[in-house]
This record gives sequence, C-alpha cells and structure tokens, in this order.
Amino acid sequence: MIYSFVLIQFVSYAGPNVRAIVSQVNLPEDRGTVFGLFNILDNVGKATGPLFGGFLIETLRSVGYSDALAYEYTLLIGALFWIPCVTVWLWIRKSYPEDRDVIKEILKKRAIELSKTF
Repeated sequence: MIYSFVLIQFVSYAGPNVRAIVSQVNLPEDRGTVFGLFNILDNVGKATGPLFGGFLIETLRSVGYSDALAYEYTLLIGALFWIPCVTVWLWIRKSYPEDRDVIKEILKKRAIELSKTF
C-alpha cells in the first residue's frame, strides 16, 4: 500500500511530459512521425495491458491460486513493468538537455538562414 501510494504520485508526470519532451528533441519535420509512433505504441499498450492482466488472472486461477491472490499477484506483476519505464526515464533525464540544445541550435541556424533570404 505504501509502495502504491508513494509511486502513484509519479505516474501523472509521464503523460504531459512525454509530449513536451518529444516536441523539444525532434526537428519539426520529424515530429509527426515520432508522435504517430508514440500514439500507436501508447494505444497498443492500453489495449494489451488489460488483455494481459485478464490472461494472467485466469492463468493464476487455473494453477490453483484463490481469486484474491490471483488479482494481487497480477497487480504486483503489472507494477513491475514500471521498472523498465523508470530506467528509460532516467536515461531520458540524462540525455534530454543535450538533445534539446542541439535541436535549438539547428532551429536557430535555420532561422538565421531564412532571415537572410528575406
């Protein structure tokens, strides 16, 4: 319960930040593709997560676990999927400032080149 209460506070950070980070570390001509891929993978996860959870509950029930234990273990296993997410976010946190600055410089150079043509 403590684990859930403490870590649920961090879940709400991901959603809004993903879109902001993606838009800041990709060139404008690539953003559509990146957002498209992100949305596809996000929706696949939303669709397969409950399916996987249901299969896991039924598998645990068929092995002999009670309903309560099957649900509990399914929730615990589902929560373990956040561990890879945390490692990816830590990597993003490390590389984000540099990637953002590179894109800013590229866009600044483009703006200077465009201003010279007018």
